[in-house]
Amino acid sequence: MSNEPPEFWSCLLEEACVTASDAAFPNEVSGIIYTDATGSFANLQVFNGISSETSVDASPHEVVEFAYWLQSHHCLPIATFHSHPGGQEHFSKRDEALQLWASQHVIVVRQQDSWKCMFFVSSL
Repeated sequence: MSNEPPEFWSCLLEEACVTASDAAFPNEVSGIIYTDATGSFANLQVFNGISSETSVDASPHEVVEFAYWLQSHHCLPIATFHSHPGGQEHFSKRDEALQLWASQHVIVVRQQDSWKCMFFVSSL
């Protein structure tokens, strides 16, 4: 994990991640951060699904539909996003599967009454 934000990071993206985490609290939430081929923007797509305080399963239908949308709009996933409302500051064993989507990851961690954005780069 790192506290150094990636190049695509912005105040608007941080606000979107924190807002999504707050809305799902006390449960986890997940999504994909994406950009266009030029990298001129970064947006967050949050997925509905089944979530608890320690896990989240995105709707497979939404994930597939979003993959088609990315392709038709010439966009690319650049990072995964999910929250850890319990304060865990590292990937769980289950989280490792997210590395298949992108090499960069944002975990929004609940610490006392606020959220902290943490960043991770995988080697896959």
